[in-house]
Amino acid sequence: MVDEAGSVDGTIYLLGNRNGTWFVLALFGGLFLLLGLEVFRQTWRRGHSKKLCATLALTAWLGPVWMFWASSWGGFYELRVRGTRCVLVSFLGFESEPFDLANTTTLEGRHDYKLSWRLHVEAEPIGKAYSATTSREHLAKVVHALAETKRAARGHDSAPDPAPK
Repeated sequence: MVDEAGSVDGTIYLLGNRNGTWFVLALFGGLFLLLGLEVFRQTWRRGHSKKLCATLALTAWLGPVWMFWASSWGGFYELRVRGTRCVLVSFLGFESEPFDLANTTTLEGRHDYKLSWRLHVEAEPIGKAYSATTSREHLAKVVHALAETKRAARGHDSAPDPAPK
């Protein structure tokens, strides 16, 4: 079953789990914050300047959190569709410029890491965008539904289904 919520404004496809991301972000952020504080304490004890201690501590804290973000949590978490107009919504709720689904040049599921998949979208005016990671089965259903909407908007039923295989 596709995680979508029908509303008066159209359809919302959920790609990623915001609650899970918040939990893991808080967990790893807290753990790496402790690491950063310990780095600060140890470098301070050895007589280094506060500026160096703070720089090393921030690197030990934010470096790994940023790598987790870039590898797993980045991308859009929702795709809102109303007719053929689409908007991508980020983790923090920021919306992209609206774009027309019928004019997308890329709309496909791609393998990301281990059992994770992402929806890749390329359209004007947003350029290239990718979703948060999701399961292959869920992504296949979302891509199929989007392909059907795109085919209906173009007025024919002959375009190939770009679902992940």
